[in-house]
Amino acid sequence: MHKRLLITGATGWVGTAFIDSFISKLESNESYSVVPYSNSGSEINLSNEKSIQSLRYESSKLINSDADIFVPAAFLTRDYANDLNDSDYKSINMKLISESIQSIETSNFETIINFSSGVVSRISEKQTRSRSYNTYRDLKKYQEDALADAASRLGANFINCRIFSISGKFNRNPNKYAFYNLISQAKSGKINIDSNNHVYRKFMDVSDLCNLLIEAIQDGQEESFESTGELIELGDLAKAINLSFGNNVDIVRSVDFDGAIDEYYSIDGKLDSFAKKKNYRMMSLQEQIQTSKALLSQFG
Repeated sequence: MHKRLLITGATGWVGTAFIDSFISKLESNESYSVVPYSNSGSEINLSNEKSIQSLRYESSKLINSDADIFVPAAFLTRDYANDLNDSDYKSINMKLISESIQSIETSNFETIINFSSGVVSRISEKQTRSRSYNTYRDLKKYQEDALADAASRLGANFINCRIFSISGKFNRNPNKYAFYNLISQAKSGKINIDSNNHVYRKFMDVSDLCNLLIEAIQDGQEESFESTGELIELGDLAKAINLSFGNNVDIVRSVDFDGAIDEYYSIDGKLDSFAKKKNYRMMSLQEQIQTSKALLSQFG
């Protein structure tokens, strides 16, 4: 059976990873086609020296699509929320969401996948976070609800995935993320951890995440997933990174044991259960560190 994928935000971290997993999982057993849209219209480098040319994003080209699978991954992340004023940031993302819904309403997709954020799970924290954080979270919640409603009207399967913390290939701005930043510091022989309170995270390799979502597509699932991984405190992550460098890294941190605990990770366990059902082995933390070290080596 020929599978046709329409994806926006194709040159982003998750968009590229999803295309890579889609091609890798389908190329040996099924015919496929990928229609990738991006703001730049640039070439996308994938695994195993493969590449694919993205098309410059135009909303009119999303209308009346003949694709089976739609992944509307185009969205301005929290980085842009800090760079733009509130009104412009909301306006651009609302336009992207509206254009995705219009595509759903004029097409006959079988499956729609939405990449959301773990911040939506913290909807009750409105008064304790920054303006940009709240705006991003509220827009992501609106996107979840709007796309789910459009998919329901179409009769398409809707898979919503909230991402907390991921690692792995295809990240074009790795030093913006703590996982990569700690590895970059370790390369210089010293890790400085700025946070003096306990910070707990679960990191998941982005390719594992995308592979499991494609398994869900193939199973005809309609589900809400959250990224998972091994629970680890930031200081222990630094120690694990130190181990990968042969225990030659100094770790500097002042911990306030009476300070607030920062816990940002999923507790629902659905993706763990699904991986177990599919006999899918996810990358260990040490494997994620090695993959991320390889990525960072490309940046010098």
